[in-house]
Amino acid sequence: MSRVERAALAVAIALGVAYAVVHALALTRENVNWDELALVSRATYSVQEDVVATGGRPGLATLALMPVVAGCVNAIDTIDGLRVLWALFTAGMVAGLFLLVRALRPQAEAAWRGAALAVALYLLVPIMQRWSLQVRADQPSLGLALLGGAAFLASVRRPWLAALGGALAAGGYLFSQKAVYALALVALLAAGDLFIRRARPSRADLVRAALAAGGAAVVLLAYRTVTATMLTLVESELATNTSVRDAYAELGYAVYRSWFPLLVPHAILAVALLGAGAQAAVRRDGDTVRRVVVSAAVLLLGAAITVLHTSRFPYFWMTLGLFPAVAIGVSLEPILALLPARGRWPALGVVVAALLVRAAPAVPELLADTQSQQRETLDFIARTFPPEVRGFHPEKALACRPDPDPMPTFFYPVLKAMFGGPDGRANVGRFIGEFRARPIGFMVKSFRFGHFPAPIRTFWQRAYVPYRESAMVPGVFVRGPAGTRLPFEAVVPGRFKLWQLASGERAALRVDGRAVADGEEIDLAAGLHEVEITVPVRAAILAWSLDEPPGPETQPFFRAEAVAEIGGGRRW
Repeated sequence: MSRVERAALAVAIALGVAYAVVHALALTRENVNWDELALVSRATYSVQEDVVATGGRPGLATLALMPVVAGCVNAIDTIDGLRVLWALFTAGMVAGLFLLVRALRPQAEAAWRGAALAVALYLLVPIMQRWSLQVRADQPSLGLALLGGAAFLASVRRPWLAALGGALAAGGYLFSQKAVYALALVALLAAGDLFIRRARPSRADLVRAALAAGGAAVVLLAYRTVTATMLTLVESELATNTSVRDAYAELGYAVYRSWFPLLVPHAILAVALLGAGAQAAVRRDGDTVRRVVVSAAVLLLGAAITVLHTSRFPYFWMTLGLFPAVAIGVSLEPILALLPARGRWPALGVVVAALLVRAAPAVPELLADTQSQQRETLDFIARTFPPEVRGFHPEKALACRPDPDPMPTFFYPVLKAMFGGPDGRANVGRFIGEFRARPIGFMVKSFRFGHFPAPIRTFWQRAYVPYRESAMVPGVFVRGPAGTRLPFEAVVPGRFKLWQLASGERAALRVDGRAVADGEEIDLAAGLHEVEITVPVRAAILAWSLDEPPGPETQPFFRAEAVAEIGGGRRW
């Protein structure tokens, strides 16, 4: 190993350690995502009902979470603990990617070099930095599938590894069907390995394939036996009469288009890959041509999956990012051969520097504590409202709070099915009726409130008021000149208090004809009430009388950057 190569290896190791440190620190700082809450909600529901709510997947993700969430008190604290465990699955994805690329690298070259570049192309993208922190079925699914694929490729020397590879791949599939995409990549690489070596499938290869199939069959059969005899698998609320695929397909390619500024190094290297193939063809270098053909096939497979998979969200980079990373990593030497020998290491340095220029600005975002708002909201709710007071949050931040009959998780497919069909108007009335019948004593703010129909949003505006952190309580916001009348419905009966929010003023109202001054309380029955401002007020609230005063301002429960990224609206 030359001095330059040793230095490059040291830099690669240092960058890997730095990335791992940032990832570990961000686990308990980065804003908890709505999908994580929904996953915990399915697991708590499964524990409560003694079933396994699959959420449209085979169900192992829910089953794995059930022992952890049993008896949970705070969803944010529970997810923080799970994120530490999930970091191991993320490490499995990285290790599997590295081993797969290394297996197809020419052993005469620095085998680690292309594999390390593949890992850099995969990880040093801001969307990967954020969304891989979260507890999702993707990491165990892809991690197990990639490790299984690496074991299968290594079984050329140790055939028993093929059975292990099949078992790991089956485990990945049981977490999520996305494992199929990783396994398609593995199958292409296995065939590509034979193509590069100009070898035909041998009897030994057929034995390895049979061992892999047998290992997968054992795991799948065992899971099916256990679930059929000891567990009940049920679909979650996303299994509605509106296809999830059709609902999410409406987003189109907006998210992917927003990635373009982040993937300039990937695009340049992909173009260089085609140039390397053309150069090898001119030189009649058959070995290099075959290698580039395999890499090009990997890119085409990734492009096909990009088109076919309709749930086009940021976290899908964990799947799609594998394809350009593998393609470029496998054919790094032909790409570098386009340059003079003295310029190859500097060119690699420029590529890594370009990736770091995009990745580095995301680090302060990840390390900023954007969980504190979420944690403080749930802590306020826990110390303010006894368990029998029921609350509402569309994405289930209240998953660990007891509720004998919880509402569904209101993601877009559910909203579209419930309020967009022929029964939409009737369902609006039923939904508002649920708030009155339960009744709902508090809400947690969400960007998804804006996705609900206008009559529901109007009802909330007249019945609930932001109080502190991201919590909303029964009440009405008071602002306007004297004589202003405000619509207000007390969804929950109780004692209400007038809180002045603007300094230097004293608010005063009449509620059902009774005078209420700043700081005074009034008992109100459930139902509509007449509220009249008697002195000009800039900002006050008439809200449930609670031990803690309202906060100076309230914040969204989910950070704006993640909301923008999920819809493709963030500019990089």
